Amino acid sequence: MIVAASVVLWVLLTLPRPAPEAPAPPSTTTAAAPATLRSAPTAPPAESDRLRQSYAGRLGRFIEPVLAPLGFDWKIGIGLIGSLAAREVFVATMGLVYGVGHPDAESGSLRAALRREHRPDGSLVFTPLTGLSLIVFFMFAMQCLSTLAVVRQESGSWRWALLMMGYLTALAYLGALLVYQGGRWIGFQ
Repeated sequence: MIVAASVVLWVLLTLPRPAPEAPAPPSTTTAAAPATLRSAPTAPPAESDRLRQSYAGRLGRFIEPVLAPLGFDWKIGIGLIGSLAAREVFVATMGLVYGVGHPDAESGSLRAALRREHRPDGSLVFTPLTGLSLIVFFMFAMQCLSTLAVVRQESGSWRWALLMMGYLTALAYLGALLVYQGGRWIGFQ
């Protein structure tokens, strides 16, 4: 289940592919023009832009206003969506989101990538308070579709499974909200 969820997340994080830039039409003065005036090949879009425009990035940005009071950004939102398959998928999702584990020498560790992440205002995304809020969220949230399927099978109705998902998600949100906002209120960052 975790491998399948990771593959689905990878697809959501990489699609749609950006359209290739159309080559510039040939110019009659290109041969005579100095090398500095010739059009240079267009650089591929930055990795962060590709992630923002992916299906997962769009979904993460869509739910970000709901998650912002918990101290979560859209990238954490993508991780939370991925963790619906199983809690363990959160770490794999964050690795995919931050491009960690690629065979290139620049990828580094997930821990280092999370420590470098900043919000648009320059503040750090992953602070101890954000981490604590995330832990509280995961303590209460129903982040396992397999469990929901078993509840549905055992109860014979989707009603109990959806009720369980709803109240546990609400409880997780409320707990994380109280921790994050309460922590900020007393001065923790």
